[in-house]
Amino acid sequence: MMTKLKPYFIGIGVLFALWLIGTLLVSSEVNTETYTTFDAPKEYVYNVINDLNLQRKISIMKSDPSFAMKCKNITKGKNSQCSYTSEKYGNGGFEIIQNNADTIYIKQNIESGFEKNYTYVFEPKDSTHTDVHVFIKSKVSKLKSLFKYFSASSLKSESEEMMKNAKLIVDDRQKLSLYNGFYVKNEAFNTRYFIYNAETVKGENINSYYTQTLSALYQNAIKAGITPSGPACKLYLGWNDTLNMTTIAAAIPVLAETNVSFAKSLTIPTQQAAVVEFVGDLRGLGLAHVAIDDYVNDRGLRINPPVIEEYISDPSVSPNENTWKTNIIYCVKPR
Repeated sequence: MMTKLKPYFIGIGVLFALWLIGTLLVSSEVNTETYTTFDAPKEYVYNVINDLNLQRKISIMKSDPSFAMKCKNITKGKNSQCSYTSEKYGNGGFEIIQNNADTIYIKQNIESGFEKNYTYVFEPKDSTHTDVHVFIKSKVSKLKSLFKYFSASSLKSESEEMMKNAKLIVDDRQKLSLYNGFYVKNEAFNTRYFIYNAETVKGENINSYYTQTLSALYQNAIKAGITPSGPACKLYLGWNDTLNMTTIAAAIPVLAETNVSFAKSLTIPTQQAAVVEFVGDLRGLGLAHVAIDDYVNDRGLRINPPVIEEYISDPSVSPNENTWKTNIIYCVKPR
C-alpha cells in the first residue's frame, strides 16, 4: 500500500516545495523610522532633501566608487527624477513623488523590481534647530523578510548614514556659504551705470547673441568717444525656464548715466548682492549660478534682476582657460 502511495506523497511534496518557493519570492514590507536634529533653520534642511541631485552626496551608495547619477534638467520638487548605476547596489532611480511645506516623499525604484519609499517630515524646534523624522518603507522578498529584524536594522543604519551626510551639506551651506564647491559672498553692490543692447533669445543662442552684440556696441562706443569704466558684462534681464527663453543684454559699464542713440541706458542702484568669484572655463558657469540660486533660497531672499556676469578676464585676455575670472552677481532683497 505504501509503495502505491509513495508517488502521491512525492507529488504533494513537490507542490508544497513550489508553493514555499513562490511564497518566499513574493514581496513583503519592512519599515523603519529615525529621528535627527539639525542645528539649522528648516529651509536649509528642506532644500537639501528636496534636491535629488544631492543624493550623490546623501545616499549610502556614494561609498561605491562606481556609483553615478544622471538627472533631468529639473532636480528640485515634485516629479524631479534621477537615474543611477552602481556595481555594488545595482541600478535604479529616484523620484520626488510629492512635497509640501513640511513633508517630502521620495521613491527609489530598484532595477531588481523592488522599491523603497522615503518620507521626510520637517518640524522646526526654533529658528535655528529642525527635527527631521525619516520613515523608510522597503519592499523586499519574503526570503529576506524572514530576517526582518536584520532588514529593519539595515534600513535604520541607512537612514542614520543619510542624515549624517545631509548634515555635512547643511553645515557647509549655513556656516561656510559653500554651495557646489563655490563660496557665495554677501557683498554691498554700489551703484553702477551701463549702456547696453538686449534681445529675448533661446537658451542655446545666448552666447552667440552676446558676442555679436558686444562687438558692435564697443565699436559704436569708441566712435562716440565713450570710455568703459570696467570690463564687459552680460546681463540677464529676465528668463522663462519653461520656454527656455532669456532676455539677455551685452553691456558696457560707464562712469555715469549715458544716453546715446545706439544703445539703452541702465542704472543699477546700491543694494546687497550674492556674489561668486568664478575662475575657469566659462562652460562651468552654470554650476556657479545654481550655487547662488540655492544660497538665495536657503536664506529666504529674492533675486532683483538683472543678474550680472562680469568678465574680469576671458579668451580675449588670456588663452589659458584656467585663469579666466568671472564675477557672478545676484542683487537680492528680502522676500
